[in-house]
Amino acid sequence: MLWKVCLICHAPRVLGEGKDNDFLSSLGRRIRELRKDANLTQMQLADRAELHRNFIADVERGKRNLSAKNLNKLAQAPSCSAYQFIRRP
Repeated sequence: MLWKVCLICHAPRVLGEGKDNDFLSSLGRRIRELRKDANLTQMQLADRAELHRNFIADVERGKRNLSAKNLNKLAQAPSCSAYQFIRRP
């Protein structure tokens, strides 16, 4: 089992394996793509979504799992829908 420490709360976390990581990586890439299409920096997106910039960076790298609540916050920040984040291109 692989562990890492959360940069925000310093709690130990287990790194997932397999399909979960593939999904989180794909989701993170999609969020980065939509953020850049909206000409937003990670800091601007974090401010609009009321989330920490480090959280945004971890999500974009597929290192953090998102709650539905945070996914919705991220989607509203660049004025798109949560569906745009999770749909397959």
